[in-house]
Amino acid sequence: MDSIQTMLFALLKAMCTMSSGGASCGTWGA
Repeated sequence: MDSIQTMLFALLKAMCTMSSGGASCGTWGA
């Protein structure tokens, strides 16, 4: 389950980065 959660988290970060240029993605962590 852990790997799936990490994958979803990374996907959310990637989508956020693409849509906002990474400006507001700091809240997602590193």
